[in-house]
Amino acid sequence: MPRRPTDELRRYRRRWSRFPPDALGIRQWSGQRRIFDAIQRHHWVAVKSGHKTGKTHLTASLVLTFLSIYPNSRVITTANTERQVRENVWGEIRSQHARARRPLRGQLGTMSWRLGPRWSAIGMSTNQPDSFQGAHADDEESGRVLVIFDECQDIPMDIWTAARSMVSGRDGYWLVIANPTRVSGPFFEACHSPEWQVETLSCLDHPNIRAGEKIMPGVTVEEVEKWRTYGEDSPEWACRVLGEFPDVDDYGLISLRSIIESAGWEMAEEETHMGVDIARFGRDSNVACILQDRTVVAIHEWRGADTMETTGRVLELA
Repeated sequence: MPRRPTDELRRYRRRWSRFPPDALGIRQWSGQRRIFDAIQRHHWVAVKSGHKTGKTHLTASLVLTFLSIYPNSRVITTANTERQVRENVWGEIRSQHARARRPLRGQLGTMSWRLGPRWSAIGMSTNQPDSFQGAHADDEESGRVLVIFDECQDIPMDIWTAARSMVSGRDGYWLVIANPTRVSGPFFEACHSPEWQVETLSCLDHPNIRAGEKIMPGVTVEEVEKWRTYGEDSPEWACRVLGEFPDVDDYGLISLRSIIESAGWEMAEEETHMGVDIARFGRDSNVACILQDRTVVAIHEWRGADTMETTGRVLELA
């Protein structure tokens, strides 16, 4: 007996990762399937990803899966630029839609896919924070909402705030994914928050790297070896290959590991201390803060000094 549509939907709702190979004809590697399972179980998932691990391919197939198996659902996608949304994310959505093994319903546009009045996916640029609220289905029956932030490091904070209000209910899902190049900002905070399920896509786990040859689209052995020239203890290797935050970002002076290790340190009450914030030459002010018995007693600020001049000034203060 042929499988009824309702039976198929029930099957895919039990495990979303079955839909891409069955309906879309897409081969996913184990990391992509793991992200599918994670967002289905945990709802809010932050993904740290290495270079060319299939992030955009993953988000596109997730959009098509979610909207296909949940009638009257909504999907909102955004990225750090409108071009990233239109050409990369929605370009991949259109490509997967056209190659689907089974015909998909609805009207597919450049940055939208509409299956009904309250059943659609749309791509939005990051200069539309107010539109995020309006995109939320406002009736109880269309409660399932999926928000996807692709390449989310530079998405403004007001977009994060608007998205949070949309997915705060039990039927809200939120995926944020990026190369972890910066040790600050909302993506970094999400990856260190108990609210989020944090996953990592490392290039070293990709099938191409494990096989030693290109067997599917994605990162190649040659690309990994290029990053290896920076050194396996370098920030480039950490974020581009391993999918991990580096110890320091482009403008950092103190390593993230040092900050974490010193977090539990307590200042003695009856001592004199000095903290110094060193600026790049000509970019900002150097600041030295003097504390006596845990009280700030003086703050010194200076600009336009090179490294040796600043060193002399700090020694003089000390």
